[in-house]
Amino acid sequence: AGTLLLDPGSLTVAASGSGSFTASGADSVVAAGTINSVLRTGTTVALRADDNITVDAQIDGRTLPGGPASASGGGLTLTAGGAVTVKAPIVLNDGALAVNSGSFAQADNNIIATLGDKPISITTTGDIASQYLLTSGTLSLTSTRGNITAGRPLGVRFEDGTALPLGGLSVSAALGTANLGSGLYVN
Repeated sequence: AGTLLLDPGSLTVAASGSGSFTASGADSVVAAGTINSVLRTGTTVALRADDNITVDAQIDGRTLPGGPASASGGGLTLTAGGAVTVKAPIVLNDGALAVNSGSFAQADNNIIATLGDKPISITTTGDIASQYLLTSGTLSLTSTRGNITAGRPLGVRFEDGTALPLGGLSVSAALGTANLGSGLYVN
């Protein structure tokens, strides 16, 4: 499949919006359902904004209950000149997640998962504040001038003792500090 690129000034992924996307002025909104439909075809979605990207509604590339099977591999790229703020879960059906921005923040107890061995890569010039980041692939957190703080374990161990470890980990806070004090599960 191909790639869908959206590129306004600032972009919000919301629960509702028009079925199509139209950039209008500095701030634009796209319905999460539009992105989800594209991801379920195995197509990568690239969201790009000159300023900020805010994910206010769940992005989910998994098969809908009772729906046709989703193709795997639909990845998501978020590129912003300013902040990327994730306030709702992002779940990809074995697709990679790449974030390139001024800063990155995930809401408390929020989950980002690739459901496979595709990587999660977050690269910023400023701070990274993560919560649950789940992949059996490689997790890469890179900040060239800020701090990295993991508010929740990287990888996970469930209450029944089953682990979903990371396939690999790369952390670099060139001019800041990295705090991974919430736990780490790596293969």
